[in-house]
Amino acid sequence: MEKNISVVFALNGSDESVVITYNISMTGDIQTIACTIGKSEHRNWLQLNKFELRSQCSGGVYAALFNESLQQKNIATSLFIDQAYNDIMAREKMKVSK
Repeated sequence: MEKNISVVFALNGSDESVVITYNISMTGDIQTIACTIGKSEHRNWLQLNKFELRSQCSGGVYAALFNESLQQKNIATSLFIDQAYNDIMAREKMKVSK
């Protein structure tokens, strides 16, 4: 089921709010969060429109899996992706390993 979330991201001293649509699926112990940013939500600093976040679940705790393709973006985009992951996991009440 698709859901929306507003991700508030601090950039250059001001807060940017970007609404993303996401869908969570599980295959075995691997969770995938597919995210889409609508055209009206696109920002110049944001270098993508779609991205996927993966986690491995063990004992009810999720550990984010590294995705090299997401690290090839500018630092603002990478930090936004991290914020989106944290916000989605908190909203869904899913425990993330530190």
